[in-house]
Amino acid sequence: MLWASLCIVAAALVGHVALWTVVFNRLHATGLARGTIDVLEKVIALVVVAVPVAVVWQRAMAATATLPWPPASLGDAMVLAYIGVCVIAVVRVSVAWFARRAASQGPTPLLANHTRTVDLAKGMTEPPVTGFKARVLSRVPGNQILQLDLNDKELVVPGLPAGLDGLSIAHISDLHFTGGIARSVFDAVIDRACEMDADLVALTGDVVDHTHCIEWIVPTLSRLHGRHGSFFVLGNHDKRVRDVAEVRRSLREAGYTDLGGRWHSIEVRGYRIVLAGNELPWFGPPPARTADPDAAETSPRSADDSREAVDSDDARSAFRILLSHSPDQIDWAREHRFDLMLAGHTHGGQIRFPLVGAVVCPSRWGVKYASGVYHEPPTVLHVTRGISGLHPIRLNCRPELTRLILRVGRAARVAGR
Repeated sequence: MLWASLCIVAAALVGHVALWTVVFNRLHATGLARGTIDVLEKVIALVVVAVPVAVVWQRAMAATATLPWPPASLGDAMVLAYIGVCVIAVVRVSVAWFARRAASQGPTPLLANHTRTVDLAKGMTEPPVTGFKARVLSRVPGNQILQLDLNDKELVVPGLPAGLDGLSIAHISDLHFTGGIARSVFDAVIDRACEMDADLVALTGDVVDHTHCIEWIVPTLSRLHGRHGSFFVLGNHDKRVRDVAEVRRSLREAGYTDLGGRWHSIEVRGYRIVLAGNELPWFGPPPARTADPDAAETSPRSADDSREAVDSDDARSAFRILLSHSPDQIDWAREHRFDLMLAGHTHGGQIRFPLVGAVVCPSRWGVKYASGVYHEPPTVLHVTRGISGLHPIRLNCRPELTRLILRVGRAARVAGR
């Protein structure tokens, strides 16, 4: 009986942490004010620590280590009820983990991924990190914050016209200008991005955290331009500065087109590409259907329509790309029949555990879209791990800068790679 009770309690403890991690992840997918989120973060941390202590105390007062059955008091009933909830939580999390593992073994829109890693601090004459927190965290064994993955990912995008085969997009996100990482580090990142020589540049939010770093935007980002344009949306951290309009002005001054709540049309190789930006839940509204350049030419179709409908020349007039800070807007992208969606926000989990992978991931989907390539017909989704973060620590989860090379073909609905 004792060993059975200990096993159940151990499972419940894991489930307790998993349950409140789910709450934490969903909290950061909301548009709540930063002050409210800060308070709720502390409440969650308190609950994670206090509840196991309270249970141990309750059993100590009962002078037994076994579970109370049948419950002899209201306290016993509450302990059993919460343990039951936590055991259910750990079972559900485990099933979801195995399902993601199984899905990741199937076909994928990702044809190839050529990656090389560079040390951003190499050759620098000044310290790459400044400030007490950044210096302390940079010394954590295994911290990869200054190790950048440079990726060339070839993706099959079913809606891509044959004439746009090979279209390249430099996807950059989550720069997080805080002052803790030196500007010279971001200059090195942009140098690498310029070498990618992409057709388009997509910046998917969280550019700056502190007002005094807004002045970094123009000299850093103005050097990076796509052959056919550079585009941006903002993220939740950009809302922290006193003047968000100044952030937008600086990015426009740097040569970027603001897609926040807007549609924009360009022509590449004689083909029309429609780009849009969805900044929900932090900025809104999303791009209006009435302003959709294709709205008068095509009727909305279900995301579950056949590939033949997706590829039909009569059913479309443009290749469609959505920029969104969060992958949570994937349903909106599918509803509005985007062929490709680019997002960041999740940082890949920032700390990834062996076998388990990402745990903390600010999304209403949890870790489902932590990072990688996904196909949710008719939309192919790319979620980048981003460049930096408010807290400069990454373990088993290097920052990344990616050039996407789009290919014509058929994709399959799978988990990310």
